[in-house]
Amino acid sequence: MVERILGIILPVFGVILLGYFYARRANPDMTWVNRINMHLLAPALIFSALASKDFNLVVNRVLIVGAIGWCSARACSRGPSRGCCTRIRALSCRR
Repeated sequence: MVERILGIILPVFGVILLGYFYARRANPDMTWVNRINMHLLAPALIFSALASKDFNLVVNRVLIVGAIGWCSARACSRGPSRGCCTRIRALSCRR
């Protein structure tokens, strides 16, 4: 039991230590790696996790509401001259 746990954990910590010592020695620029991670790898991981599950509208209503909220936030962030937020702001700013 302990051997199985160590067989899983030790390689992970080994890679962490290797990356730590490499970063201390070489001081690499990681902006492109972070950009690839956030724009390609993380969405691919989320898509593969969601694609492997059964999708039930009743159970996943939080996901659907979140997707609608994300789409509306994206539409509102395009600027004050475009999008749906100009109408929303106009309605909420009336005195």
